[in-house]
Amino acid sequence: MRRVILALTLVFAGLLAWERALAARAHDARAEKSRVGRLVPEALRAKLSLSAVRLERGGADTLTYGRVRGRWRCLDRFLAPADVGAIERLVGGLLDAQGFVVSDDTAEASAYGLVGADRVRVSLCGPRVLEDPSGDVQIAFDLGASVPGEGGSFVRQRGSRDVWAIDSDPRAALVSATPELPPLLEPYVIPRDWAGWRDGLVRLEVRPTGGPSFVLERRTFELPPEKLRAGRVPWKWILQPGPSERPAARLQSHAFSLFVQRIPYVRVLDPARRDELVPPGVSELTIEAAGSASLVLRFGPALPDGTTPVWNVDTGSLLALDAEVLPLTLPDLALFLEDSEANPWDPWLRR
Repeated sequence: MRRVILALTLVFAGLLAWERALAARAHDARAEKSRVGRLVPEALRAKLSLSAVRLERGGADTLTYGRVRGRWRCLDRFLAPADVGAIERLVGGLLDAQGFVVSDDTAEASAYGLVGADRVRVSLCGPRVLEDPSGDVQIAFDLGASVPGEGGSFVRQRGSRDVWAIDSDPRAALVSATPELPPLLEPYVIPRDWAGWRDGLVRLEVRPTGGPSFVLERRTFELPPEKLRAGRVPWKWILQPGPSERPAARLQSHAFSLFVQRIPYVRVLDPARRDELVPPGVSELTIEAAGSASLVLRFGPALPDGTTPVWNVDTGSLLALDAEVLPLTLPDLALFLEDSEANPWDPWLRR
């Protein structure tokens, strides 16, 4: 009897030890599956050599954005300026992300928006992006669904089964301000990496082919501190419709100067057609900033679809303006003669 009891005790002890070992292994597996940390480990991030970003969306063209002469451009849209801020938000939202693994089951990928037409792949590429048949991809991610109300999203690194819930939403950087344009394109005719954006505009010369030319010039002056505290601005706009000058309508001049830096466009055109679409003798807008930066926009005749081609001489981009935008970009002299509480640029500036 004692031998039987001893044998049963040994069996039960073995089963208990086995159960504890299985429980410990399951705990370790759950901890590994639900680990918390950086999406991209610091050691891996330090090895990356980022020169381009490639974007693949279900049912849309693959687009590559890279640096050309130090400025971000869309390599698949005639080197149109890219939105530097959006690219930084996209890349930073991935490389700086922290989170945890929610699944390593490939069958669950669709539940996180990682398969089908909704999937977006972002590849961070090296300097050989155009030479390497594989695109010199350093690291790539599939962007899944956003987490409603949390500012987070689901992401999976290419080559891994792990689905991460991260504390950022890189998809937000892909929402274009202009629906007609693909994501990560600069939405304005004058890109925000132009030096004049930082310095402020001081001179605008409007030379329309069908009306009188004029110059708006912003001149600064000293104001005592009490007037500055009261909301007075230390500058005024001067209108030069010819050799003479006069005070310009304050509100209209200010609104026009703000709009010039935010002229929207709807399509990128092939710059090889510049001479055809923007021949000599067309309307011009010359823009000068406080830091001596300047650029010229030249406007061709209307196209058959009603849009107007505009050539940015500084960037070399040829773009198409909506028909409603052209009169705001080349306004009539009469708008600046008398002050008014209303102006035609307000609706666009409020967008």
